[in-house]
Amino acid sequence: MKKFITITLLSVVLGASAFAQRITVSGIVSDLYGTIPDIGVLEQGTTNYTKTDLDGQYQISCYSNATLVFSGVGYITKNVYVNNKQRIDVQLEFSDDVIIITPLEIQNIVPDNKPLWPQASNSGTF
Repeated sequence: MKKFITITLLSVVLGASAFAQRITVSGIVSDLYGTIPDIGVLEQGTTNYTKTDLDGQYQISCYSNATLVFSGVGYITKNVYVNNKQRIDVQLEFSDDVIIITPLEIQNIVPDNKPLWPQASNSGTF
């Protein structure tokens, strides 16, 4: 009976470890216009994290049954189930709630054309 229990437990442990093997997943993250640098790639439920390089490429070691979370500023977060794949290319969609700030010309709005800051004088006083 002891042998049966030992063999059963050993089978369960080995069987469970077969489903939870770590693999290396790599790929490219892009949008409609090309590859995207600096996109975060997270193994969901862990602190295992990497980012895409300047060419939009990433590589991460994760469990074969993990879910990878791809996220970046201006893009909709996308979850992808690894399902024992070693190559996963992802195309992200733009987010609707992006604020774009552009530089504008600053004009003098002080009345009577007085300078915004006091001018230095030779006497050392303002």
